[in-house]
Amino acid sequence: MKVRTLLPSDRAGLLRLLDQSYDEVKRNPGLGESLRLERPKMSGQVKWFDEIRKLVRSGDAVFYVAEEKGDVIGFCSVVKKDIPESEMSHIGVLGVRVAEGWRGRGIGSKLMKQVLDKCKGKFEIVELFVFKPNEDAQRLYERFGFKAWGVAPRYIKRGKKYLDTVYMYLNL
Repeated sequence: MKVRTLLPSDRAGLLRLLDQSYDEVKRNPGLGESLRLERPKMSGQVKWFDEIRKLVRSGDAVFYVAEEKGDVIGFCSVVKKDIPESEMSHIGVLGVRVAEGWRGRGIGSKLMKQVLDKCKGKFEIVELFVFKPNEDAQRLYERFGFKAWGVAPRYIKRGKKYLDTVYMYLNL
């Protein structure tokens, strides 16, 4: 498994990974990933990828992928909280995703280490939110020094079920 920076050729693999989230949430409604209410069309997914590449080139995002034998199996990013420049531009928002079947092997940790190292000097604070029932993810974030600072009750509405989210932050 290799962790590396984002490449233009990663588009298909990243879009496949994001698309799989929708099927996985149907099987596991507690999956710790917030999604759009409807699966985005391909044009919307391509737009997302193009925007991420633009943010990385401008220095407003850090994005790494995990690859195994040419397949994208995970990613981690930190994106500037408020664009254009504002009083919150010193904050980055972390997102991480590892493909089903690849979790529990340290891939998320390797991705986060690379991304957080690259964020030093670029961001002062990195924040995230995690679904409250996802204790494994919370422990992962805590190992990296993230601290919880609050809970947003009923923040996610998935069908008829509500999920609380825990807000966490890391001072770099």
